[in-house]
Amino acid sequence: MEVFLVPLSCLLPHEHVRSYRAREIKRNIEESAVFKRPIVVDRETGTILDGHHRFTAAKIVGLTRIPAFLVKYTSAEIEVVGWKDPVTKMDVLRAALSGRLMPPKTSRHLLPFEQERVDLPLEEVRE
Repeated sequence: MEVFLVPLSCLLPHEHVRSYRAREIKRNIEESAVFKRPIVVDRETGTILDGHHRFTAAKIVGLTRIPAFLVKYTSAEIEVVGWKDPVTKMDVLRAALSGRLMPPKTSRHLLPFEQERVDLPLEEVRE
């Protein structure tokens, strides 16, 4: 699966993050000077499906772009399940598009591909 560098300004989260976890990832990014794992984004709406903490850490670090796998969320190959309560793709999109974010770890996306590491040096994700 191809990885794209996507401007952070084009992305829409659908869940809140746990700030301590975003700070841990930020620290890891700064110490390694490498962005290791792309996020997963719906190519039609810019909704972040997986990687909210990495997205938030990238913003804190001051990156303007982030590596991402772009997918067609409406595809039957991508499934969403709730960690605790049921959640649908429409729930996810509604939260992202309205800005009324769900609690952390509300949804879990089952993807038809392996999320490989990319190990991009920070210079490549900064403009």
